[in-house]
Amino acid sequence: MTQGVYGIRCLANGRIYVGSARKIKDRWRHHCWALQRQRHGNRHLQAAWLKYEESSFEFIVLEEVSDVEQLVVREQAWLDQFPNKFNIRIRAESNRGFRHSLEWRRRAKGRKHSLETRLRLSELKTGLSLSEETKGKIRQAKIGTKMSEAARGKMSDSRFGKLCPWAKEQQVALTARKMKRYLIRSPDGEQFEIVNMRQFCRESGLCQSGLTAVARGKRSSYKAG
Repeated sequence: MTQGVYGIRCLANGRIYVGSARKIKDRWRHHCWALQRQRHGNRHLQAAWLKYEESSFEFIVLEEVSDVEQLVVREQAWLDQFPNKFNIRIRAESNRGFRHSLEWRRRAKGRKHSLETRLRLSELKTGLSLSEETKGKIRQAKIGTKMSEAARGKMSDSRFGKLCPWAKEQQVALTARKMKRYLIRSPDGEQFEIVNMRQFCRESGLCQSGLTAVARGKRSSYKAG
């Protein structure tokens, strides 16, 4: 994978963003991901991306650098060549080993997007599909991982009572199959079938235990009081 200095050039206004990376392709994907979601750290580049759209930008490798210690040096040399650039910092600096403060990470974790931003992100994701390679990596990453009890509880609560139409029909059919059926003969000699004994007795004003005993052959007859 190429290591060196790269540029993100806006064809509409000629401005360029200069950077360096040990894995240029990965860095380019990261830039695209952040720009498409309006989360890029360079506000000037982000504004131009929104104004001129993605098709107006090109990604170029300015120089391949074999020595990692010379990356910042060569990046600075290229920065000095472009007076019209997006870069906020005029001095090239390496971020290797840099870590945000605990306070910054807490603020970032609790940050929520506005409704307008969420709608834009949703539009960007519409129609997108993961490659088979990405799906494979996700599956491999999940192997051996276990969901916490709290997470399983939240999923269970969110799904409670939410059945799709075919599942509801299936549940009703399954319940009907599980109900016991009883053959009862009335005092007039008429024989009929009872599917839901509890409901039948409630609607008819009869004792469920007495009528069930007759249906099971434990009693010869039952007379309502």
